Amino acid sequence: SRSFMKSILSSLSNLNYGGRTAACSVMLQRAADPKEDDGVRDLIQETFRTMWFDTEFNGTTLKKSALASNSKQAPTASSGDHSAEGGDTSSSTVVTPNTATGNTTTASDAVSPIPFPGNGRSSSRRRKSDAVLAAEQRQIRCNVAAKQMVEVVASSGNADFLTDMVKELLFGLGDGIKERKKAERRKKQEAAQSHCGNLVSSLIEQLLGFEEIRKHADKTKEGQQLVAMISTLGVFAQASPLLIQNHLDTLLPYLKADNGVSKEQESAMVIVVSKIVSRVAPTLTTSDVKRVTEGSVCADLVSITYNLGSSTVSAAVEALAKLASHRDAGEGSSEKLMGLVNAFYRYLYKAKGTADDFSAVKANVRNNVHRALSALGSVCRYHEGDKKGASDHVDPTALVVISPSKLSWSNLSDACYAMFRVFIEKKDVGTKCKALRAMCGAFIARPRLMLAVEHTGVLSDVMSDKAHPDLILESLKCWCDILLSEERRIERGQRT
Repeated sequence: SRSFMKSILSSLSNLNYGGRTAACSVMLQRAADPKEDDGVRDLIQETFRTMWFDTEFNGTTLKKSALASNSKQAPTASSGDHSAEGGDTSSSTVVTPNTATGNTTTASDAVSPIPFPGNGRSSSRRRKSDAVLAAEQRQIRCNVAAKQMVEVVASSGNADFLTDMVKELLFGLGDGIKERKKAERRKKQEAAQSHCGNLVSSLIEQLLGFEEIRKHADKTKEGQQLVAMISTLGVFAQASPLLIQNHLDTLLPYLKADNGVSKEQESAMVIVVSKIVSRVAPTLTTSDVKRVTEGSVCADLVSITYNLGSSTVSAAVEALAKLASHRDAGEGSSEKLMGLVNAFYRYLYKAKGTADDFSAVKANVRNNVHRALSALGSVCRYHEGDKKGASDHVDPTALVVISPSKLSWSNLSDACYAMFRVFIEKKDVGTKCKALRAMCGAFIARPRLMLAVEHTGVLSDVMSDKAHPDLILESLKCWCDILLSEERRIERGQRT
């Protein structure tokens, strides 16, 4: 199996091999198959880790042809004239250190340079030159790996596998490891963090380079490429937000959703960038968060909740709530979020008595009701001010829908739950599912409210044998989200 993995690495590391994307996609499909043998799945994971994240340069991970090809396509900023460093170095020739022999070989298989005898100054120059060349090689390798990642994400349409891999690489310290091994593991993780930072820089350069050469001729193909690049960057934001923090300004313009691609692709990019903002927001400095919130970002997020598909609402509201909850955020982001809450709550307040079956009303009215439910549920889930103002001990049967004029952060969660309760009693399944999903947001923020509601029979009704299959399925998804949220809460040491 090891020799087979080496054979795969030899082929997939070659940029001139046209079947590498298809091969990677097939490997991911095999790894995702629950019937697949664990040994095969582990071998596939190890193959990708070695190909993309191996921080040691032993000459076997990356073929010299890949180095040479990439050096011609994407020269790095550190490349240049090194004649003063001990010899003229061509931009198309990459010197590859061989740690096994201690020699160096060029990408064009040139002979090893003859070491010239001399004083310590010449030796110092050679060491400096070797360090420069090693840095160039690392960057070239990151460029190759970044390109392959984007290709695989584009072909598979899913980046979850990559997220898990990066998290394991950065934080897979494990329990029960002896102290002396912990120190060694932490050292490796620091190297992995640096390597991932270089990968992110390569991805950003790839994104900027793609934007410079876009011709807007084939919107579908260009949109797929943009979605793949941004989704790959989203992987690193999910694993370690600090990796993306310095590159946030490059990604924020995509929230305007005017990138000249299809509406579905705009929505996909908006979702990823919104999630990146949510992950990075808590790490922003005082100056950074003020610059972001005082710009157009908050207005862009509000616009997304009104104009794009319902799938984007939760991600946009979460990003806006995370920015508003930052300790150094100004009043602007919080006011925009409250304005959003008032608009959607007022709409539901007017619509609640207009129909018992929203499947029979106009499509735009039904869609607006569903959008409002999704937005308010997300606010209840993500806004910290809402959690602070709500009481842990409450009788859910005593909660009633209040007038929009009386709505505030202190009573928002209670008022929204009462509103969700009204719409979960509607006859059409679609509205029931949206109301249940919104209610789930309130439960995740306030687990004690969920325990109190359980005694009212609402939860048993949506999961009874008489309930529609779609409603039962949505209930199971909500329970899954609640359990995962509780697991993360316990890991962080937060009280429920």
